[in-house]
Amino acid sequence: MAYKVIDLNEHIGSVNFKALDIDAIILRVGYRGYAPEGKLKIDNKFKSYIKSCNKYHIPVGVYFFSQATTVAEAKAEAKFVLRNISDYRVDLPVYFNVEYVKNSKGFTGRLYNKQISKEKQTRIAKAFCDTILINGYEAGVFSNYDFFKNKLIAEQLNNYSLWISYYSAKGVPVVAGADFDMWQYTDDAEIKGVTGMVAVDCLYKDFIWCQYATTADLNYRSSANLHLKDYSGTLAEGTVVDVLTGSEVISDGYEWVKIRLDDKMYYVVKQHLRRV
Repeated sequence: MAYKVIDLNEHIGSVNFKALDIDAIILRVGYRGYAPEGKLKIDNKFKSYIKSCNKYHIPVGVYFFSQATTVAEAKAEAKFVLRNISDYRVDLPVYFNVEYVKNSKGFTGRLYNKQISKEKQTRIAKAFCDTILINGYEAGVFSNYDFFKNKLIAEQLNNYSLWISYYSAKGVPVVAGADFDMWQYTDDAEIKGVTGMVAVDCLYKDFIWCQYATTADLNYRSSANLHLKDYSGTLAEGTVVDVLTGSEVISDGYEWVKIRLDDKMYYVVKQHLRRV
């Protein structure tokens, strides 16, 4: 199953979150400037956007546009992101967005000017992602086709979610060693609820967590098996739980889904849940 995801940053026009017909949103937390000093800056709309995503229960992930040229800078970028997302719910991975800056004269900026080797660029990406992982979030790398193919060692990044931008009707491109979870296929789509053009992605991996409330007292189990004698516990009516989209299975005549409780996975019957 593929999910429809859009990217939002401060350059997008107005957004009516209640009117959106999408499965999830990826927000830019911020960026490092491409001038030599490379200052870290927050996206001007990030906080208002993520508050709206949380308010309307829209699954949300984030990315940071990097210009890091060292492992230390990548770790600093990750810590910047962690500070700015700590007060909010983040459902999808935290992505390290790495690519060259381009203007009317061609590529430019501190990262392009350094011409870092593939090996070092990959170490930098891993440093960011590992810093995110040890702080309890999923991590990923986001870049364009050329950068994944020629500037990164993709097979060393498959411990993380990989997201590629490639504007072609031919589908997700093949990059040796890469297994992509998400594909950005356009940056100029019209989406209901958004003023102006927006980037749209297909997410292929089932890691969108949505909030549901129980409509009755509901037993949860270690597997989708109604006949288990020892169930794991009971959720009281009205309890809000995280449900993994795409996890539906049919067993014993019921549709079951995975839920997350205290970082552990269980199964419940979906008919006793309602989206909140």
